[in-house]
Amino acid sequence: MLRYTPRHIGFEAAVDGPQLVVEASFNGFRAASQPVPAAVEPGFDTLFELPLPAGPPHALLHLAERVHIAVVRVDPQGVEPGPVRTVIGAYDLEWRGVLAAVRDKASLELRGVGEGASVTAGLLDVALSVSPPFACTGLLQEPELRKALKDERTREAQADKAFLIYAKQWWREYLAARDVHRHRVVKVLAENEAGVSRPVSTFVTPLPAGRLLGSPRAAARFVALLHHVRPLRVGGERAEIWHAPASVLAQGAGAIHDLALLLASLFLGFGLNAYVAVGTGPAGAYTWVVTLDSPATGAGPVFWDVLSGEAHDDLTSPDTSALFATVGTLFNNTQLYANAQASDAVATTAFDVTNPDHWAAMDPDVLAASRPAARTALLPSPMDAIDAALGLETVVAARLESYRRELGLSTVWSHPLSHLLEPALATYELERLAGAAVPGNAEFQQAVRAHVPRGSVFKAFPIQFKSPSPAPIWAALLDSPVAASIIQSPHPRAKFGLRVSVATYPDAVAAVWLVIALIYPKST
Repeated sequence: MLRYTPRHIGFEAAVDGPQLVVEASFNGFRAASQPVPAAVEPGFDTLFELPLPAGPPHALLHLAERVHIAVVRVDPQGVEPGPVRTVIGAYDLEWRGVLAAVRDKASLELRGVGEGASVTAGLLDVALSVSPPFACTGLLQEPELRKALKDERTREAQADKAFLIYAKQWWREYLAARDVHRHRVVKVLAENEAGVSRPVSTFVTPLPAGRLLGSPRAAARFVALLHHVRPLRVGGERAEIWHAPASVLAQGAGAIHDLALLLASLFLGFGLNAYVAVGTGPAGAYTWVVTLDSPATGAGPVFWDVLSGEAHDDLTSPDTSALFATVGTLFNNTQLYANAQASDAVATTAFDVTNPDHWAAMDPDVLAASRPAARTALLPSPMDAIDAALGLETVVAARLESYRRELGLSTVWSHPLSHLLEPALATYELERLAGAAVPGNAEFQQAVRAHVPRGSVFKAFPIQFKSPSPAPIWAALLDSPVAASIIQSPHPRAKFGLRVSVATYPDAVAAVWLVIALIYPKST
């Protein structure tokens, strides 16, 4: 067990935002500190226990994965509803000094991410120890450790150089095969958070969800609920920094390629043959996930849109062509293929990636020589779904009453009506998970017909959010003509219903469903 204790962080300038969190990912494990108020020198005083494989120091020396550390700023409200999380500094910690007792304390110089990668974000004081401690006779000698780490860095540098040489030759051969190849969207290298170009395969790593997500479709829904961001450089130019799954989870947000990397990692964790697809949509560059079954089954590819979580298995349907136009690259953590067919149009592309006439493959051994992204994990949701739903209902009901009071209108609530709305919200979330209509809507309609008196009008407006923050939800209700017409109803005998349902997912991600309803007699 590697014990890692972040003490405090010193920033060179004041940090915008009310709270800071430290996250650590290592060896398929992830931990997060409790939030502390943002300050020039916030004190974390947090203990992370990161599991190590069993074995003596000499055996653990070969565990080359670094501890990925990220400091996250949490703002209570941003452009998106709910708290906004931003990684403001990161560090990949070489932990193996504890195998020789070389050091147990360090001051880490956190680097900014993206454009700020060349700037120091702050200094984080940490202490490292192993529990239970190694026997003194089993520890490595310091010269032995230093030589091993130096040799490892040399091998990594040689592997990176070999990859660049190989990639250039591979690219030349690909361009020579067809003139149209130079116009394809082929992605081999991407810039990471540190501003370093890395093979795109290193950004994907199998991510088992454990018991926190029950199925691949739940994983697709989870990723779709993360915030989609479109990062821009200073001056307005689009920034294309690729983030490993650990950073995407830490922020709860990512660009479309970041979300695709995370979903592909989750699918690989479920045992699927999943690839990140790079190509175009009707509006330009687009990234999504493709799952391929064994050719023996005769099943075709399935396209997964990371923004909606929807699966598309009919590549010729209008719904599919509305999202995906061309495909140039498929890759995961072990494979990379470039589309070598006469046309890269999705509707006509064959997805038999083992056919060299259709797909130009990179050598898997060359890809495997590059250091992969840090293995991470999902965290259980800290949210109580019932408490969150009740709390939001209380606030929205109070705001509705106050708003109508200012209009000179009274408000009468029908608690039976509010209760009848719950099945509809449950069905909505199940449909998002299943990607298709599910049983339940007929029963809801039957209950409403039985409850609404003859000659009365029933209106309802459902809406979904990604956070139970009341202010943006109330604003969205007033912005909707249908919801506003219900809230502002002048009918003197009107009765209102309100229901909130919160479906929780890992890492404080949630689908917040709200429905507001109204019943009034036609004669009034």
